Amino acid sequence: MRKVTLLTLLLFLSTSAQFILAQGKEKKGITPEEFAQKRTDEMNTAVGLQADQRDKIYAANLQFGKDRQALMQEIKAKYPTKEARQANKEAIKTEFKGKRQASLDAYKKVVNETLNEEQKQKWKAYKQAKKQAKGKGKTDEGDDEGGLLGDDDDE
Repeated sequence: MRKVTLLTLLLFLSTSAQFILAQGKEKKGITPEEFAQKRTDEMNTAVGLQADQRDKIYAANLQFGKDRQALMQEIKAKYPTKEARQANKEAIKTEFKGKRQASLDAYKKVVNETLNEEQKQKWKAYKQAKKQAKGKGKTDEGDDEGGLLGDDDDE
């Protein structure tokens, strides 16, 4: 009886572990709308957006999310398996860099036009602190999506 109970427990734990691992592997992407809402809420918390600013930032985040999703679909169409994408990582970066950069530049332009100077500084500091916490430690020159366009004088 004891062996049966132990065997049943082991079988249950094994099945549960496999189920949990399988769920972890199914990385579900978020929709552009969820991305936009999350990013806008994050920016609102960090810099305190006005209602009209929030609308503009949300629209920019939504467009950026849609562009990002379309780019990923294009990459997955050309490189259908995860292995193919991993094997061609550098080629993908080179091939799709222009599209990604154009989308990022359009996003940053809206952010720079929408935020006032104080908010820009708060957002820049927030992103810097977030990167430091993650251990990336990039400089302004390496600032990526969600950052600002550096120190442009033509804002």
